[in-house]
Amino acid sequence: MNVEPVETPNPVPPSEPKETPEYIVGIGASAGGLEALERFFSEVPADAGAAYVVIQHLSPDFKSMMSEILARKTQLPIFSAEDGMEIKPNHIYLNTPRHDLKLENGKIKLTPTIMGTQRPPLPINTFFESLAKDKGPRAISIVLSGTGTDGSLGSAAISAAGGLVISQDIDSSLFPSMPQNAAAQGPADIVLSPDEMPTAIVDFIQSDIRISKGDLSLLDFSLMTGENAFSYLLSMLQREYGIDYTVYKPQTLVRRVERRIALNHHPNLTSYIHVLQENKEEMDALYRDVMVDVTRFFRDTEAFDLLETDILPKIVDGKSNGDSLRMWVAGCASGEEAYSLAILVSEELAKQDKKVDLKIFATDAHRNSISRAGAGVYTHDRIETVPERFREAYFNPVGNDQFQIRPEIRRSIVFAPHNLLVDAHFTNLDFISCRNVLIYLRAEAQTKVLNGFHLGLRLNGILFLGASEHLGHFEQDYEPLNRQWRIYAKIRSGNTMPRQPVTSPRINLPDNLRMRGTSLVSQTWERGLLQAMIETGFVVDDHGRLQQIYGDAESFVNFRSGRVDLSLTNVVIDELSTPIRTGLFRAQQEKQAVHFNDISIPKGADKQVLDITILPFEAEPNSDSGKMHYLINLEAVETKTVAREKPEPEQGTDDLDRIRGLERELAFTRESLQATIEEVETTNEELQSSNEELIAANEELQSTNEELSSVNEELFTVNAEYQDQNHEIQRSNQDMDNLLRSSNIMMIFLDQDLRLRIITPPTYEVFGLQVNDVGRPVSHFSSFAQIGTDLLVQLSEDALNGRENQTEITVQKDRKLLMKTFPYLLEGSEINGVVLHFIDLSDVIQDG
Repeated sequence: MNVEPVETPNPVPPSEPKETPEYIVGIGASAGGLEALERFFSEVPADAGAAYVVIQHLSPDFKSMMSEILARKTQLPIFSAEDGMEIKPNHIYLNTPRHDLKLENGKIKLTPTIMGTQRPPLPINTFFESLAKDKGPRAISIVLSGTGTDGSLGSAAISAAGGLVISQDIDSSLFPSMPQNAAAQGPADIVLSPDEMPTAIVDFIQSDIRISKGDLSLLDFSLMTGENAFSYLLSMLQREYGIDYTVYKPQTLVRRVERRIALNHHPNLTSYIHVLQENKEEMDALYRDVMVDVTRFFRDTEAFDLLETDILPKIVDGKSNGDSLRMWVAGCASGEEAYSLAILVSEELAKQDKKVDLKIFATDAHRNSISRAGAGVYTHDRIETVPERFREAYFNPVGNDQFQIRPEIRRSIVFAPHNLLVDAHFTNLDFISCRNVLIYLRAEAQTKVLNGFHLGLRLNGILFLGASEHLGHFEQDYEPLNRQWRIYAKIRSGNTMPRQPVTSPRINLPDNLRMRGTSLVSQTWERGLLQAMIETGFVVDDHGRLQQIYGDAESFVNFRSGRVDLSLTNVVIDELSTPIRTGLFRAQQEKQAVHFNDISIPKGADKQVLDITILPFEAEPNSDSGKMHYLINLEAVETKTVAREKPEPEQGTDDLDRIRGLERELAFTRESLQATIEEVETTNEELQSSNEELIAANEELQSTNEELSSVNEELFTVNAEYQDQNHEIQRSNQDMDNLLRSSNIMMIFLDQDLRLRIITPPTYEVFGLQVNDVGRPVSHFSSFAQIGTDLLVQLSEDALNGRENQTEITVQKDRKLLMKTFPYLLEGSEINGVVLHFIDLSDVIQDG
């Protein structure tokens, strides 16, 4: 797979508190995420040392109240993100509407969200990817409840950088789609409920610091079955997955193993190996951790722009109609790069109006990756990096949030499992792409792979490597076309490495032809013996490819111009092609010799008669490979002189009439068949047109559905915030009602029009008011006349202007009250009414 062991530097342990946090936690949440965020921050310690950045799907039209809601759950300071703001430890930062938030050098960078596209924005992916780039192994991602796939690509980037990926479990998620996708794509290191996540983060930070300080107690190197424990672990992986990890740089592997040990809380490597022996899931998790898919469509946009505008046009220009264009994507992972190249080449072929046989070999060591790549199905967030013009032209919607590469592109690619260090390399190639694989290999393994590339490329063929990879001592064989993106053209042929001894395959012949201990076709004396015994014939492999020609058999071979195909049935004369093809098929099926007698072939003016024997034998009799080769013996029987053709006897009238009738019937049948074919073609065209219209309509509906889904998530988030706020308001109102009812305070609240807004219970009796009087102006009540309506209005107007007053009044003939008037203040000192507070002076006098 572009399965890449990711090399990450050891983190530097913090020696003292710093303003810049060593670890940053990115938290992605959407529909249903409010409750999860509250549960998470309720358990976050105040001194963990990490910073927290919350990314939500925010509505551009509603103000988020997340800051106020979270403030009730945590003591950590909360800030709305601002451009250029420096991230500090033990702080919380919230994204803002209409802006994408990224991290650059520990500071927040805000960029306006691009609106109006067919796809909804993916702010979580955007931040996670910047977090992975900025913090590397000190990046931590959390994906909480939500719909869709936002956060999955970002989680994969953080996993590739060596960071920690946490996903919310299904049971605690109101909408599990988003955390499930992130867990599968990342993949997630831990799946937990929100209130369990803070403890996992603290454990990860502490274990990471311990490893960075040089505490190797986790990786003890005790002996197990006579082997070093770490070597034993690598051999376990090799037995399970068939990959020799000893060719990879050890620091990469050690770092990844340390990480798995720490995440699973094992005391040392020996304990962890015991778990691997019993737990297949953990073995798979370790394998995924060591071999990470890091790929996407048109990865490194500048590099692919260069391919599109300069490199690929020259390759296509050098081809003629009918030629083949062969490319190889080594380490293709889930296929994005292979499809990207296929799209660009197809575009260029259309521009130059060339009919070229395009064949792209896309290989990977991981069979599951090859299976996913072969399907060619991707979620919309994975095709976000595909330019819009290509997205519409080369992808079809096939289901909810999924798109499939179109068949014409898929047919040009052959996906196959392949190990760069073991399997034979492809040949006669115009282009090889192998990016970010070599960097993780030891020097000798890199040299072996590069030598295979050099032999496989045609002269002037293109080699495309990763940005951090080099050619080593092959530098002299290539001309750099772009050093930044490591694009090279092969300028010198020949094998630059010393030839290694190659053992030819053994074959298993009948007793009279069997020779033990040496190769049949590789030793000179054995070839001579075989040639003496069979005189004329061929040896082919189990795919029918020509391996050896004996005697006069070369006279039956006819190589044609164009691309060389060594399949025997394609290079022998036509008269032998059919019997050999049939015989090979029967020999493969029946596993025994096949004979054909009296096969006549032309030889000048004569005809030569041959007997053909096809004999299967094992290519490697001492192994379990099961590979077969086939010996094809051509034995001449006799040569007959062909007499001159004599005139055929005249045919009778009845015979001629019968022939003419059959010819007329055949002509009529042909006409009917042609008419039927034309009708079918017309129907197919109409169906194709209808199908294209339906596809276009489906794409529009899919786009509309995605937009509605995105809006629904935003509204769900806003609704959840408002519900939470409403609950708080209800509680506050209940608290206020209980306070006013139990305090025996006489107060009246007036609005800006001096209408009754709130009346406390003791005040009803004093002024003879009723509950249903709320909302009426004070001027409507005769009970206020004892105060003096004009005085009350004047004092109220003073309060509306920000002035406080107090005066003594007499009610109920002899009851004296002190009336205080205050302005009713809203947040920000805005005046929104009047507060009348009454103090019973008779009670004060009695107390005195």
